[in-house]
Amino acid sequence: MHNVKVNTFPSVVATGGIREDKRASWRCYCLYTGAALIVVLGLFLRTYTLDEQSVWNDEYVSVAYLSAPSWSVFQAGYKQHDQYMPPVYYALLYGWARFAGDSAWTLRLLSVIMASVSLCLVYILGRQLLGVKGALSAMILFAFSPQQIYHAQEIRCYPLVVLLGLLSAWTFLHMMRGGGPAWWVVNTAFTVLLVWTHLGGVLLACTWGTGALLWLRRHKARIAVWLAAQGLLMLPLWGIGALTMGHQTAMGAEKTAVLNPFMLLVALIAPFFKDSSYVMDALPNDYVVNAGLSAPWLVWGRGIVIGISLLLALLFAVSFLHLCVVLLKRLAAHFGMSRGGVFKEELEQTQGSFVPTGSLHTTGFLLLWFCVPAALLVIPVFMVNCSAIVPRYTIFSSPALHYLVILGAQRLHTQWPRRLLLSGMTICMMVLGVFSVFLPMRGNYLALGRLLAADQNNSPVILMGDSALLVSQVAYNGGPNEATMKQVYSIEEVQSRLEAAILATGRAWIVLEETHAFENADMPAAVERLLVDLGLCHTRTLISGPQVLVAYEVFSREGERDSAEGFSQNPK
Repeated sequence: MHNVKVNTFPSVVATGGIREDKRASWRCYCLYTGAALIVVLGLFLRTYTLDEQSVWNDEYVSVAYLSAPSWSVFQAGYKQHDQYMPPVYYALLYGWARFAGDSAWTLRLLSVIMASVSLCLVYILGRQLLGVKGALSAMILFAFSPQQIYHAQEIRCYPLVVLLGLLSAWTFLHMMRGGGPAWWVVNTAFTVLLVWTHLGGVLLACTWGTGALLWLRRHKARIAVWLAAQGLLMLPLWGIGALTMGHQTAMGAEKTAVLNPFMLLVALIAPFFKDSSYVMDALPNDYVVNAGLSAPWLVWGRGIVIGISLLLALLFAVSFLHLCVVLLKRLAAHFGMSRGGVFKEELEQTQGSFVPTGSLHTTGFLLLWFCVPAALLVIPVFMVNCSAIVPRYTIFSSPALHYLVILGAQRLHTQWPRRLLLSGMTICMMVLGVFSVFLPMRGNYLALGRLLAADQNNSPVILMGDSALLVSQVAYNGGPNEATMKQVYSIEEVQSRLEAAILATGRAWIVLEETHAFENADMPAAVERLLVDLGLCHTRTLISGPQVLVAYEVFSREGERDSAEGFSQNPK
């Protein structure tokens, strides 16, 4: 009998390989499941209170003329109020309304769909930039971002701006990594569509032009054709651009030029705090708080939001600054090497099909995306002397900021500080996101409409505000019939219409929409003095939100005696 020597090593290797494959498969399953859950959670956050959000002034401009029989009639209508906005979003909204209807919920659903696609794209782009775990972290920040939640529930162009901005960045990244002519063509299409959706897209177009000169210099012919194509396709927008600049110049005439040198710093810092400002808009402003007309928990909520906002901004800043320090050290090391060093290798890799995740050029791409638009904003701010255009940049810079702070946390060499930084940023953003969902972000006009519609006496309503469509806007938000409402623009008109209404019915409503005069509480004080002078009784209701609304129910003393319940002269 021969001794048979059995070698069990291959079976052990095979078993170990199978186990490793199973672990890898299970890890991939968990990561993809996590990404899917984040998308579902983001969708929930964007739809939970979708029918409880008012259609405010800027939104109603998009809604008021949707029943027009043709695109040309619709365009002529909305351009009376929003002549500075390019037509792509309006065309998409008009077509969507023909398909889904023109209720506020269905119109907002279009924005929710675009925002959900953007959330998926954040993962796709983030995986190429930061790896799977970094992409999931960026997804969480984006999903809970109050700024993104706010705009995802709005009948405005900004969800489309974010989506096209992400697509433009994704295609440029492929260009930078050696993509063929098709990527150049697709990038041109998305960038041009972005500018035709919002003129702020010009900032990204200029950003990618800067990036092409930095990393794609050897493709001189492609760059020339690429830039020429974009310039020609954007040429018809120069007229709208000139009108916008003129309008911003008029708005900024009273601004002081002293602040202009600091606009670059403001533009860079604003994204760190912008998410918080959307939550603050949902809380009572100082006028409401000082009048004693807000619940104590909302006052406490303001302090909590401020504290969390400052902590989140601090964590973002620490991560961002750490990334900048790492980048400067690497640049100093690379430029100190010979021409055959690591820096040259990375330059050569950008001409191929792949750049390693987290490389010098990945960091440079993200910094380009985040910082160059802020630097370019200095030019129009100097020209028009108005800082109002700076927040527009933060809408599509938000994903770049999220990628940057996650990358900065990933660059920490020690494990626990990295985990603490990532956990802190995630928890703070989640708290702000939950606050933005469960607080009344902009339920003010809807609350006003319901208050007026609940009046059993069908009293006349006198509306005072800047919006030219205020009467139909209140009616659209569940208010009474438009025939019972009249809009006025001065305290003299309020007095004449109030006297006529009291003489006819003994009752009336006066509604003040927050204006420049109202910001200092001048207008409510003037109206209340008028009511005292006329010897009329009233109740007062303040409704907080991005625009504060004050509703006075006014009645004569005879009307008070005839009322079954009676009224109080004290404010609610």
